[in-house]
Amino acid sequence: MKIRELLKITDFNDIANQLKKHYDDIDIEKIHSLYLKLKNNSDFVQCENYSITINAYSVKNDNEDPILLTDFDENDNSLFFDVSAIKESENNVYSISTVNKIEFLNYEISQSTLMRFSNAAILAHCLWEITCYSYD
Repeated sequence: MKIRELLKITDFNDIANQLKKHYDDIDIEKIHSLYLKLKNNSDFVQCENYSITINAYSVKNDNEDPILLTDFDENDNSLFFDVSAIKESENNVYSISTVNKIEFLNYEISQSTLMRFSNAAILAHCLWEITCYSYD
């Protein structure tokens, strides 16, 4: 499933609830505006084969490395969530924080991410990540 398809079937209120659980000081109105812009975008920009993956980590204290979790509750706000794009032809991992937003619509979502997270949680973490530097 692609990000574009997920946007079409996911209500923003569910995404907003996930954002509020996990991210402080987030501008929900700006995220909503971006959500609508992306959801209603009909442009197709060819992109390389990237797959979105989200991992959950537990952080016990600041002195220890985070622990990758395979079994977790997506609503646990004590966890850290890492969103990355994997370029399948190279098997390299990339940040999506500066990705072209229109290209992003055509990114696939990994099967493991689809199995471990709800649609709203996937989009909440992705939208937060791609707005780290700019909402445009």
